[in-house]
Amino acid sequence: MKKRILRGSAVLSLNEAVGSVCSLVRNYILARVLSKDDFGIAATLTVAFYFLEIISKMAFGQQVIASKHGGDRTFLNTGHTVQFILGFLSAVTFLVIARPLAGLLAVPQLAEGLQLLALVPACMALGNLGAFTYAREVHFERSVSLEAIPQILITLAAWPLAAWLQDFRAFIWIQIGKAALSTLVSYLVAGNAYTLGFRKDYCREILRYSWPLIISGLIMLCSSQGDRLMMTRAYSMQDLGTYAVAWSLAATPCFALMKIVGGISLPLLAQAAENHELLRSRYALLAQVFALTGTLFVIGMVVCGEGLLTLLFGSKYAGTGLLAACLAYSHAIRIIRGAPSGVAWARGETTTQMIGNIVRLLGLALVVPVVLLKGSLYWVVAAGVVGEVLALLIQITKVRRRHGMEIGLCLGPALAGTVCVGLAAVVARWLVPDGGLVPTLTVLASLTALTLILFVKIFPEIGGELGKVWSAAEARLAKPAC
Repeated sequence: MKKRILRGSAVLSLNEAVGSVCSLVRNYILARVLSKDDFGIAATLTVAFYFLEIISKMAFGQQVIASKHGGDRTFLNTGHTVQFILGFLSAVTFLVIARPLAGLLAVPQLAEGLQLLALVPACMALGNLGAFTYAREVHFERSVSLEAIPQILITLAAWPLAAWLQDFRAFIWIQIGKAALSTLVSYLVAGNAYTLGFRKDYCREILRYSWPLIISGLIMLCSSQGDRLMMTRAYSMQDLGTYAVAWSLAATPCFALMKIVGGISLPLLAQAAENHELLRSRYALLAQVFALTGTLFVIGMVVCGEGLLTLLFGSKYAGTGLLAACLAYSHAIRIIRGAPSGVAWARGETTTQMIGNIVRLLGLALVVPVVLLKGSLYWVVAAGVVGEVLALLIQITKVRRRHGMEIGLCLGPALAGTVCVGLAAVVARWLVPDGGLVPTLTVLASLTALTLILFVKIFPEIGGELGKVWSAAEARLAKPAC
């Protein structure tokens, strides 16, 4: 099992690395080729698309992995049927709501774009879920190919497509191509024929598992992306383009980190669902890993964000590095929220995440006066941070009450990470005000080492795991000398 976990971790890590790099490369291409206005329109289209598309929120693949019936062919076929119906309903929704939504947001270019994007859920509705049955045994190679192969192919096509169209339509056709390729690959790696089927109790289980995820996903979108929709009424497309670039640089690696650790942790937590002590130990370790990875990323953004952003997206986005670092901190808190959500999911309970996302909406409520007053973009980010912190507190409290997991198991690593980020901000402003390469890398390496030492000394679970990794590495290096 340990070997399979390590192999699965390597596969997921490689997949997320590929996905993150491809996403950043596509955003780099679009930001470089398109004007700020067109990039702002593309960003707004992205948010509108996320709101209307529902299949990904149903997490059909995760259901196949987590459900005790996931290995039953009838369960798989029932999932195909539900996915097919909801996918085409989603496509129809795109077609019907496109023009009214474009008028409401005062962005007429959205209408035709959203109608074309209806092809995306239509493609996704036909996807084969067979690849996820292999992930139940921690074999992720087939399931990750559904994402990795389309990501690579569509990234290769991004530059010629953007150079040819020269406007936001490039984003639309990239999304359509990615969905079509993912569906095609799902048939090539499924290992099972695509068949529709229906069993009432399985359908009930799928919908019972899914409805909190749909509501939670929509609430999360409102809280994390709703500000970008609201901003269309008060800010220019250039401002939206600047915000989108900072958001992309901050969010893409964070989501990759969450998927890597979350993809490995869900099977492990599910296996320990009936053993309270084992589940507690794994929850503590997961919270520490989430907090450490999120903290290290935010430190990197604090120290190197401005230079990295200018290098990737060009001098027209200079001065956006601090905004990206603030957004990274908000996303790091969201990463930590994955720990209590994982425990709840492992025990077949998804309302914890939903309630946390409802609380997260408070951040969106705080954005309203900022947008109405056309305040600084930094105040928009601050409102989001407040919402994320409150959501985290609610989720760890709910997990304590429903599943007996102490608050400190998750709150402690979160507070330690916040201290490290605050120290990094002070040191970076003091020692690298001009952003020189050598002092920047020196400070980054020192702060990274200090953070690792702090986590290892304070938290025994992650300290023990890192110690095992270090011992294994030493043993492997020592072998040739024997």
